Amino acid sequence: MNESTANHSATSRVVVLMAAYDAAATIGEAVRSILDNTLAADLLVIDDCSPRPMAEVLGDLLAAHPERLRVMRMPVNSRQSACLNAGLLEMLPKGYAYVALMDADDIALPERLAEQVAFLDAHPEIGAVGTWMQTFDETTLAPMYVHRHPVDDAGIRQAMYFNSAVVHPSMMVRAEVFRTMGGYNPVLQGAEDYELWRRIQSRWKLANLPRVLLRYRLSSKGQSMAGRRRQLAIRLKVQLIYFRPSAWRAWGGVLLTLMLFLVPMRALLFAKARMWRD
Repeated sequence: MNESTANHSATSRVVVLMAAYDAAATIGEAVRSILDNTLAADLLVIDDCSPRPMAEVLGDLLAAHPERLRVMRMPVNSRQSACLNAGLLEMLPKGYAYVALMDADDIALPERLAEQVAFLDAHPEIGAVGTWMQTFDETTLAPMYVHRHPVDDAGIRQAMYFNSAVVHPSMMVRAEVFRTMGGYNPVLQGAEDYELWRRIQSRWKLANLPRVLLRYRLSSKGQSMAGRRRQLAIRLKVQLIYFRPSAWRAWGGVLLTLMLFLVPMRALLFAKARMWRD
């Protein structure tokens, strides 16, 4: 499975996991944004059997950063949850304190990793911390809206009844949390991150830093209605797994998900832009 990985101990307290498939157009910028962060971190790119290998695309960066940047290539196309689980299996034994997550088409701001490490160091009760994010159009690169999720655990728990209240590619997780709680459930592909945070919340607190530290590339074409309905169906399944009949928000979250089956994607994007506008 390994293409350019080596058996060695951690050179940093932080490892960043980045699953990638056919991301030649964007992965260079995403990787550089991590390598240019003010806090040095190791970065593992998990290539999901891309037609053009990511090790080839990142050849110059691999040569320039041999101790910090590595690529693992999956033997077959496996989707994000399996890729990240493979990355966790590879990197958790190496002694990292924190695991950060990142997508191959997003951009981390320079202070992202340093601010998250400082926060987790100061708050041992927090199992994982995310950040606010600025979405931008993949075609025009124009900024669209800012996601400002609740920052404290109580607010996140309330919002989680409805949908994920943290941004997956902005998250930094204690390695201990993954060792204790396990990784992603591939059966729930499409909402596997939502289920992970609900599961982690059974033993740990979550938080968000109230600052934009991630730029998130949003497709102007949007998601197909069929694909979105599949994702909503998995979200509903997660909501039912963690359903609490005594909590009115649990009922409200299920009702909202059912209603969203009827809402066109364009209308949803418009509503998000209005909700998250400056």
